[in-house]
Amino acid sequence: MLREIFEQPGAIAQTLAAYTDGNSLREDTFLTARQALVGKESLLISASGSSRHAGLVAEILFEDLAGIPVDVEYASEYIYRSTQTLKNPCFMVISQSAETADTTEALREATARGTSTIAITNKPDSTMAKLASCSLPTMAGTERAVPATKSFTTQLTLLSLLSLFTARISRSSANERSSNSPNTSDR
Repeated sequence: MLREIFEQPGAIAQTLAAYTDGNSLREDTFLTARQALVGKESLLISASGSSRHAGLVAEILFEDLAGIPVDVEYASEYIYRSTQTLKNPCFMVISQSAETADTTEALREATARGTSTIAITNKPDSTMAKLASCSLPTMAGTERAVPATKSFTTQLTLLSLLSLFTARISRSSANERSSNSPNTSDR
């Protein structure tokens, strides 16, 4: 665990480098996320353990920065919940291992419901990454200690970047809608 704690700065730096160019977001790395989010009115995050705690932080980020309603659910409960939990959501899973049974089943259920999906995982070649419409891997790699260290901090890093990107595309969509609406000030 101490080794993984000391690996956090490098894992965060690698995650930042994968999704940014210096001080700006790399649009190309978020293209599939944009496709998953476009036209969606809300975000439903499903996770377990420390990844769910990252999801709770993401709830604040997405609601405050992007103005998108967010609900965070335990992955083990999602498949038993009503299909009417949120209006037109994008479904996001967050997982340290990307092989957690309850989170994988929640992702399968969301896909079966026809929802666009995003997976944030430590493993780009995992089951969840393959099942999701969009896979955004952290650069934490495999974490061997049970308590999450670098996986949690890289999840927070990536969720922060994704919420900033979502805020950007939400604002540009709002600007496009307002520029396409008829000008009523001439009346």
